[in-house]
Amino acid sequence: MWTVWRTVTAAADVYLDSLTPTLLETHLRRDGAPVPESVGTLLLRNIYHYWFHTGEAAAQYGAISEVRYKNPTSLRNEQKEARCAWLGGYKNLNLVPGDRVVLLHGPDKGKIGRVQNINREDASVVIEGLNKV
Repeated sequence: MWTVWRTVTAAADVYLDSLTPTLLETHLRRDGAPVPESVGTLLLRNIYHYWFHTGEAAAQYGAISEVRYKNPTSLRNEQKEARCAWLGGYKNLNLVPGDRVVLLHGPDKGKIGRVQNINREDASVVIEGLNKV
């Protein structure tokens, strides 16, 4: 599978390296007529679609579970490390208040909110408007 992936991305790199701002504004033709979206718009849509499914797949692994919402006590360092093991430990939790995030698990799955507060004592995050920890 990796061989196929490398072959496809190598072929795509040749095309992507050839793109210029002028070319991104052109329109491809389908059945003799130009398509409504420009090359740049089609490329951007493809990138967003790819990252959507990448995030969807990531939601299967390392998602924040509901149990984390209900733990008000302070955790020991090894518990914090275990909670954030999917990203290499709680010290790698690269979030700051104001960051936009998507909840990946639980009843609010898929909702987007802003980080309101980060509690490094119990490795939890409060998302504005969702009233969840």
